[in-house]
Amino acid sequence: MKRKSNMRHLIVCGEAKKQKTNPVQEHQPPRPPRRAGQDHTVLRTVVGESSVAVQNFEIDSVQNPGPIPTVPVIPEVPMMDHFMANDMQEEQISNADMSTIVDDGSAITFNRVSWLPSGVLRNVATSGDYWHKFTVLRGAGYSKLEIMDALLDVVQPQMIAPVMYRREGSSATFFARNCLAAFLKLTRANLQIQVNSSGPFGPSVQTLDIEITLRHTHVQDLRLHLHDHLVACIARRHDKALKALDLSAFHMDPELSEVVFWSLRVPKAFVYVLNMLKVRTSAIRCLYLADNEITELPKFIILSKLEVVDLSSNKISNMNVLKNFNGLNLLEISLDRNPVCAQYHDELSYIQAIKEMVPTIKKIDGVYLTRPEPSLWRRNYVPPGQSECIALVDQFLQHYFTLLDGDDRQRLRGMYHPDALFSLTCNYVPGQSTSSTARLTRYTLESRNLLRLSDYSKSQQLLSQGAEEVLSALCRLPRTEHDPYSFAVDLPYYTQEIAVIVVSGVFREPSMMNENLIRAFSRTFVLHKVASKEYQIVNEMLTVSNASTKQAEESFQYPKPKVSLAKLSFNPAQDLTDADRKQMTRILSRLTEMNQQWAQKCLEQSKWDIKWALVVFTELLKMNKLPGEAFELEEDKVVEKK
Repeated sequence: MKRKSNMRHLIVCGEAKKQKTNPVQEHQPPRPPRRAGQDHTVLRTVVGESSVAVQNFEIDSVQNPGPIPTVPVIPEVPMMDHFMANDMQEEQISNADMSTIVDDGSAITFNRVSWLPSGVLRNVATSGDYWHKFTVLRGAGYSKLEIMDALLDVVQPQMIAPVMYRREGSSATFFARNCLAAFLKLTRANLQIQVNSSGPFGPSVQTLDIEITLRHTHVQDLRLHLHDHLVACIARRHDKALKALDLSAFHMDPELSEVVFWSLRVPKAFVYVLNMLKVRTSAIRCLYLADNEITELPKFIILSKLEVVDLSSNKISNMNVLKNFNGLNLLEISLDRNPVCAQYHDELSYIQAIKEMVPTIKKIDGVYLTRPEPSLWRRNYVPPGQSECIALVDQFLQHYFTLLDGDDRQRLRGMYHPDALFSLTCNYVPGQSTSSTARLTRYTLESRNLLRLSDYSKSQQLLSQGAEEVLSALCRLPRTEHDPYSFAVDLPYYTQEIAVIVVSGVFREPSMMNENLIRAFSRTFVLHKVASKEYQIVNEMLTVSNASTKQAEESFQYPKPKVSLAKLSFNPAQDLTDADRKQMTRILSRLTEMNQQWAQKCLEQSKWDIKWALVVFTELLKMNKLPGEAFELEEDKVVEKK
């Protein structure tokens, strides 16, 4: 029977293969610290047409080292827990002199065309006593950030903390230790990285080879307090007065990056920094994490007082990562310039997705949300026992101010009684931040302030009488945009026939010069019931002035809800019978000359408000959006079918 060949698993070009074992011993005896200039072990390779073989090891001319005890395989532990403890007892070297970094006598170099026994790699890579040197061939032509990003792309999500990054000739070098998982990821990638760079001809991707020298330098020759460097960096970025910690672009910190490239895109690196904040948990209310290329988030429950977090300009692609804020009273979050934002085509679905993950949120991407269960308009006073009129007030104000701020104030025509009265009074308020830019001339020309009129004969002329005159007066005034959250609303008088509504607040005049003039106003409406559930304005008094300093500062703090005009209906036709609907359909058909089928469609879209249906019809007709079939009579269709 043939004797079985001695076979071992070897790492070759990133793949596990079987190869005959070289009879030379795998390990070397303990060596004294190496003097500068001494050669280290190199795996010499011979590349044939179809295979890669390794010649005999040459270890400092030692021919027969004798039997060597097997180095036990150390299970990989969280990298920082292992070597940070050692660093606490070591002398700190802030800017290490490269001449003090000495090649150790037991160093082994390998690259993508050489193999290394897997047992050696595991034993050596898990040892915390040595720094391993990484040489990126042709890496000097690229920035440190480009090289590090390419490296992390390969080893992600495994931990590696590159230290002492330098350029040596045409190569770039750095050191790392306790990074077996990262080693294995690199070997599976053939010890190559893909570097994205921008050149004169646009962006390009270059493949660079990495050469690794295991056990290059003993920790006694390169002693770094990485933990202390991180503590110092966090302390510099902590604003105790504002209770804010700025970790934005943490890996680019000018002082920290001179020692170590510590990227928060690496999950273990992020968790380690977060655990360091335990002693500061009560002192951190705001946490800024922008520009860190973060894709995943750890649990933030340790920061129990956290209220504001900035995650803008990262690489978050899934809203589910926000679940890690559960248990916190998070009030504000910024997610703009993340891939996840492109998944939502409108603001509402974007906001709802965030609120589903973080129910306590009040502000997103710098914009306050509409208050919880908001009423679009504020209500201050209604007569006791008259709560049923609240719906009337809300509906009226929403309808009126939406049309008033719209492009065509003629749409207000149906809201005024044929005998309606309208007057305007303008006042100037001195000593306010808005006083120097008040510019109230267009209002003073229409003002009917009897205390300031020099010619009392104009008092009758400035009183608009009838719906047509009222609309003309309103159309002469500047365009407006009202802030509904500034409204204070009173209903001092209400009966089944008459309602008096007083509303005050602020509005602004949109300007092409980006100079919005903030005004204060008060409007008093007298509404008269003219039909079942239908009211019209019989009297309106408007007062306009420049806003006070406080009003100007507090105005337009919340986004104004978008209201579709097609959905507005001040006089909704409710509780209509089928006979009522048929009658309304016939009336609209006669008025518009549409057939009854299209007249019914128009009424349905207008919530059976015939006045609003006429407005919708007019707008569609102007925009030429009504098809010819809308005006075809039923008998014409019958003839065509025949």
